[in-house]
Amino acid sequence: MKEVVEVALRNTQNYLSKNPNPTFFPFKQTTGPNIFSDIVKKDMTVDVLYPYTFLPCGFDAQQYCKPSNFWNDTRVFAMHEWTLSWRKPKD
Repeated sequence: MKEVVEVALRNTQNYLSKNPNPTFFPFKQTTGPNIFSDIVKKDMTVDVLYPYTFLPCGFDAQQYCKPSNFWNDTRVFAMHEWTLSWRKPKD
């Protein structure tokens, strides 16, 4: 995990040194899942689970993404419910 943080920080610093006033920041290319995946692939002692384990229904099937549909599915550990809870104002 330390290597992921170091690579993400280095990528961010490099990007900002070349683009001091960015109007867009390429998170996916500098700090996102691709960085983590590339580093994990190098370390074969890490077990990587299939996306279905956490995201059993994709963006195009959100209407079926209800916990009750997956209670007995032993391949699902947790799930993304597509509720956009991050957009809801706090009470």
